[in-house]
Amino acid sequence: MDDRYHFEPPRLQGLIFNAGLALVIFAIGAWGLWKAFQSVFGLPFLLYLIPPIVAALLLPLIIYRTFALWRAYYTLERNGIHIHWGVRVEDIPMQNILWVRKKGDPQLSKIGNIPLPLIRWPGALRGVRRFSNGFPIEYMAADAANLVYIATAQRIIAISPNQADSFMHTYQRLSELGALSPWAGRSIYPTFLLAKVWNTPLARYLILGAVLLDVILFGWVSIIIPTRSEIFLGFTVSSEPVAAFRMLLLPFINTFFLAVNTTLGVFFFRIEENPIDGTRSPDTKPIRRQRTTIPPRTLAYIIWCMGIITPLIFLMAVFFIMVTS
Repeated sequence: MDDRYHFEPPRLQGLIFNAGLALVIFAIGAWGLWKAFQSVFGLPFLLYLIPPIVAALLLPLIIYRTFALWRAYYTLERNGIHIHWGVRVEDIPMQNILWVRKKGDPQLSKIGNIPLPLIRWPGALRGVRRFSNGFPIEYMAADAANLVYIATAQRIIAISPNQADSFMHTYQRLSELGALSPWAGRSIYPTFLLAKVWNTPLARYLILGAVLLDVILFGWVSIIIPTRSEIFLGFTVSSEPVAAFRMLLLPFINTFFLAVNTTLGVFFFRIEENPIDGTRSPDTKPIRRQRTTIPPRTLAYIIWCMGIITPLIFLMAVFFIMVTS
């Protein structure tokens, strides 16, 4: 008998909120680019570039948090608890667990006030806080209403299974049965993943190539702008000319795509090639995680290749602008 049970965090509210937030940030960034394109060179132009820059910084984070929530899950088995949230993975052996308690348990009052993450929103309770004595509590949760706390000697981990009562009942039963074949604990952090990506030659060369082409695009446009007062951005020379400084929008747009492509590529690079099969929910119905048509790591390489292709397209655009101007 395979005593393995699969739980998921509440997703709907968080996915809707994150999708809406991403659309709002994208719209504000696009508005800033459009206004910068229409403005004159000087302070107004620079101010209108602030929204696109902020969007380029925030959108990868929002997209990552959305994908992380979409694929997050908690697995209970006799050997321990497996927690998967984005690129963060934690395997807690059953023998290392001191206690598991649900929010509202009177016993929790003994450890004092439990701090929540400073930056949080629906679907994203992530981060590490510390109690007054310095003991850490890490959140891998989507909802603060039904938190479950898992205590070990090193930290407390807070999760939010959709069925908190069933999670508690299942944990109690499995802990009483005892581990079949105890395994060692495992902690995977984003820094570990970044090091793994960097140590993979193909991934490293693709990312460095995309960054190098972005720098070349910025440098070329910066050299061209002082030599021309006006350029043509249309398909024919009969179109209306515009100020040459507006060519700066091309490298800014490319940098935005570079940030998004790099973040998404790192995320897909992490996804296991063999998703968990045969896990069961508390109602004993088998759960089979769907396989993607394209292996996740191959998809990561495709996304990073797009990071090479995109600046090449913009470089070709700059070349044609020079020819037609």
